[in-house]
Amino acid sequence: FVCILNPDTVLPESIFTKLIGEFQYHINLGIIGCKLIDGAGQYLPESKRNFVTPMGAFKKLAGLKNNYYAFNVNENENGTVEVLVGALMFLKRKVYQEVNGFDEDYFMYGEDVDLSYKISKLGLLNHYFGEETAVHFKGESTTNDIRYKKHFYEAMRIFHKKHYRPNQFVSILTGLFIKIVPHLKFSNKPQILSTKYPLTFISTKPLKEIQKVFRNASDVIISAKMPLKFSTTYVLDLDELHFAETIKLIEANQGNNRIQFLYWPSNTSYLVGSFNAQSKGVVITS
Repeated sequence: FVCILNPDTVLPESIFTKLIGEFQYHINLGIIGCKLIDGAGQYLPESKRNFVTPMGAFKKLAGLKNNYYAFNVNENENGTVEVLVGALMFLKRKVYQEVNGFDEDYFMYGEDVDLSYKISKLGLLNHYFGEETAVHFKGESTTNDIRYKKHFYEAMRIFHKKHYRPNQFVSILTGLFIKIVPHLKFSNKPQILSTKYPLTFISTKPLKEIQKVFRNASDVIISAKMPLKFSTTYVLDLDELHFAETIKLIEANQGNNRIQFLYWPSNTSYLVGSFNAQSKGVVITS
C-alpha cells in the first residue's frame, strides 16, 4: 500500500488497520479517503468531491458548489465518490504505479483530481470512508485567497486540457481569469480568538510540573470528558492522550469558536494547533 499524507494532519492510531480492512471487504477499490476536519473540528467538504467540468469550475468561483462537492454520500457514511482529497489518500502500490502516480505538470491543487480520474479510468472505485475521522489543519500551503484561486484555476485548466475535449472558449476564459485574479480583492479575514493565555491543560500532570515548561499554564483537568468552558484554550497532552481521543474531542466541539485546542507533542516545550482552516497555524513556545 501507499499512503499520500499531508504533514499538517493528525491521524487516529487505528486508521490504517481500518483502511486495509476496507480493501479486504470490498473488491475493485481504487483510492480510499476518510472524513477530514480542521483544527476547530469543522468538517472539510473537500474530503469528497466530483470531477470539475469547465462550467463547474466557474460555478465554484461564483459560490455555487453543489456540483463541486460530493453530496451524494453523507459525511459520516461510506460510499463511492469521484474525487478524494490529496491530504490523505490510501491505495495499493501497484495501482499507484500503473497510473504513474501524481502528474508533475500540476503545481498545486490538481494532482489529487488527476490521480482520482486516472484510477477511475481503470474501472476502480474511489471510496470515501466516513466512519473514520482525521484532522487536516489546512492553511499551511496557501493562506492567501488570491494565490489559492490562481493555483486552483491553473490546475483546472491543465486537467481539462489533459482529460476533456478541447474547448477554445473555456481555455480563453480561464486564461483571462488567471491573468486578472491577482488584481481582484477577496475577503481573507478569519475570525480567530486570541491565543493569549490562560491555557488549560488536559493532563494528569500536576499544574506545578506543567508550569515549569509553560509558565502561563493556569489550570489542569484530568479528563476530556468533563464539560469544557467557553473562551478557553485547551492543551492536549500527547504524553497521555491517544490521537483518536483528541480527534473525537475536537470533533465533538465543532462549530464552537469559543473553545480552542492546541497539541503538546511528547517531550517538547512547544504547542501547535490551528483555529481556522483559512489561516496559518500557531506555535507557542515555553
